[in-house]
Amino acid sequence: MSISIIKKDYLDFYFADGRKIFGFDLKIQIVQIGLRHLEKVIVKHSNFPNYVEMIGYAEEARKAKSDGNVAGIISSVDAALPHLELLKSSDFFVTYPKFESTRR
Repeated sequence: MSISIIKKDYLDFYFADGRKIFGFDLKIQIVQIGLRHLEKVIVKHSNFPNYVEMIGYAEEARKAKSDGNVAGIISSVDAALPHLELLKSSDFFVTYPKFESTRR
């Protein structure tokens, strides 16, 4: 079990089998969304897919750099920047500090 702080606006809940839990908030009873006693719930930052996208563009930029493709570097960095800005504004790197090094 790990403990992270995720702002409530960026919380996504999943059943242990990976199905997303929709409609969960602090006003709803857990039985209404289908949770059973002692069932595991996975909590993720809702912008995690943006992190995956950003990393993909960073890899493209690294490959373009090794190929000497300046236009490819610029294109990949330009594509990654909106994802990076969204992640920074939602405190993604505060929630997942281990990913901070990849941000840089």
